[in-house]
Amino acid sequence: AFDRINHASTILMGGETWLLINMSGDTFLTQQCRRIIASLLAVHHGWLPADFFRTAVRSDVVVRTPIAPGHLLYLDHCQYHTWNRLHGGLFDRTWKDRVHENSSGLVTKLPEFQDFGGDAEGSTIAWRKRLQTHIELAEGVGGSGGRSDGAGFAEWMREMRLSVCPEIRTDLEVIASLDAFA
Repeated sequence: AFDRINHASTILMGGETWLLINMSGDTFLTQQCRRIIASLLAVHHGWLPADFFRTAVRSDVVVRTPIAPGHLLYLDHCQYHTWNRLHGGLFDRTWKDRVHENSSGLVTKLPEFQDFGGDAEGSTIAWRKRLQTHIELAEGVGGSGGRSDGAGFAEWMREMRLSVCPEIRTDLEVIASLDAFA
């Protein structure tokens, strides 16, 4: 189940403001994170009402939610707390010091890993570089990378404002009118 969402930090990069948002839970539904992010943006811009989430999570109604395009989001990392407690960190490379040979006795080539040794600044700089590269590729900046259909952030936001959110608002009005009769 989805447990929590919080604003971890605000980052100024390339003259633009970016939000680092943490989400946690044991399991997630298909596209759940993309829908939550899109809904947050729509509420922030006033395209959906401030009480949208209260209606969206009701068990007696089904509400369409906007969805953020996957190519415009960046997943930095996942943590598997239960796995980590039982087996050690899944993405923690400290095991590399314990594993020297595979079952046939040959030394195993480990995947490329950069250990910052607890250096938060170095880790943050590397993360920002990866994020910037991801954004450039997603938006097709500087070459033929990115999406072939050219669907960038501005186009998606315009569609949200002019089409998706007005349709959802109509659905919310219907739900409100049905609630009035209950």
